[in-house]
Amino acid sequence: MVKFLLLAVAFGLAHAQLEGKWKTVAILADNEDKIAKGGPLEIFIREITCEEGCKIMKVKFYVNQNGQCSLTTVNGYLQEDGETFRNQYEGENYYELVKATSENILFYSENVDRASRKTKLLFVVGKGQPLTEEQKEKLAEYAEEKDIPPASMREVLDTDKNGMRILHHNPLTMESVSSIIHLCYQNKIFPTLCSEDTAY
Repeated sequence: MVKFLLLAVAFGLAHAQLEGKWKTVAILADNEDKIAKGGPLEIFIREITCEEGCKIMKVKFYVNQNGQCSLTTVNGYLQEDGETFRNQYEGENYYELVKATSENILFYSENVDRASRKTKLLFVVGKGQPLTEEQKEKLAEYAEEKDIPPASMREVLDTDKNGMRILHHNPLTMESVSSIIHLCYQNKIFPTLCSEDTAY
C-alpha cells in the first residue's frame, strides 16, 4: 500500500482525483484482434472508484459483443507489490497505473485469456478530450518500450456518435424516428452502441 501511495503522490494524483467519471480515449494492444470493434478487450470505461484506501479499485465500463451493449463492473485487488491490481475479466488481468494527471490516466495491463494467450495493453482514459500530437508521440514511445505496436492505437473518441445523440438526448418524435431509420440504413447507429458519447 505504501508503494501505491508513493506512486500516486509522484504523479500528483490523490485517491479523490483518481476516482470519478472517465472515458476511454485510446487503446493499444500487441494482439490487435482483442481490441478490434466488438473485441473482448474493447472496453469503454465510464467510472473508477476506490475502496479501502484504494486496495480495491472498481472499474465500470461498457462492452459491445455480439451486437449487445452491456454494463460491467470489475473489482481490481491490489497485490503485494503495492502497485499491481488483479481482476478477472476475459481471463486474468494484471494492471498498473503508469501515469496520471487531472485530465488523463494511463494504465498498462496484461491479460491471459482462457486459452493461455497473453495480451499486453495500454488504456488511456480521460475527460472526453482527444490526445494531442505530443501525447500520441509519448504514448507511442512507451508502447514500443512494452513491445506493443504503436500502430495498434485505437482512438475510440473518434468513432461516429451521431446515432447515440439522437437516441439518448431527444424525445422520440416522428422526426427523430425518421432520423434514426435513416442512420440505421447508413449503418451509423449499431456500430456505435457503446461509443464514448453514449449517455448512461
